[in-house]
Amino acid sequence: LALGPQVARLLDLAGEAGRASRDFDPKTSTHLFRVAANDLFCTLLAPPLLADLRRVAPSVRLTFRYAVSAQAFEGLKSDEFDLAVGRFYELPGGFESTQIAEEGFVVVARRNHPLIRGRLTLKRWLACDHLLVSFSGGLHGAADATLAGQGLKRNVGASMPLFSAALASVAASDMIAAVPARLAAAQAGRFKLAVYPPPISIAPFPVSLIRHERSKSDAGLDWLAAKIVACYRALPQL
Repeated sequence: LALGPQVARLLDLAGEAGRASRDFDPKTSTHLFRVAANDLFCTLLAPPLLADLRRVAPSVRLTFRYAVSAQAFEGLKSDEFDLAVGRFYELPGGFESTQIAEEGFVVVARRNHPLIRGRLTLKRWLACDHLLVSFSGGLHGAADATLAGQGLKRNVGASMPLFSAALASVAASDMIAAVPARLAAAQAGRFKLAVYPPPISIAPFPVSLIRHERSKSDAGLDWLAAKIVACYRALPQL
């Protein structure tokens, strides 16, 4: 137990030395890359990233695993993941972070929603039933704190941990949801949803790419990280 941390550091150093001495050629590599992300970032990144990899690195393999916050950091630390993409407000020691973009919010509802009638005012927004995306199953989001400051309250009737499930649920009901703008740009047409600017201010959030510091000499991860950043920044926006 006493030697455990020292042994772990020695293994990290050995791994760094091995990675530093290994060239990476995407055209011939058969490497497996493991990325931690929630369904939002998997939905946004997977289509353009896989298309690009099939073109320039046909034998490279890629897996996405659902992991957020502490679970993602722990997976990076234990070498379960190579990279993590998501919203991370605090960065523990031993990790490196690159901010990819800033993500804002829009409101989605089914087309011809009976309460919205083509224009989403604050009054109409408050009259609707709301669906919240919450990884913890909560019924209180960022918009609720803003509303409370104005002496207002909305009705959050349901929450779920997956953005894809939220879009499908909104499409099949009169509930509405605030979702990241790039997700709406990519998926609103597929789910036949109308998109509106929020009638209140909802703070945007940073999207970051996280890696463990022991991977800083890994040419393959440098290459994949650059691909992820480029793919995300090229996504269509509303």
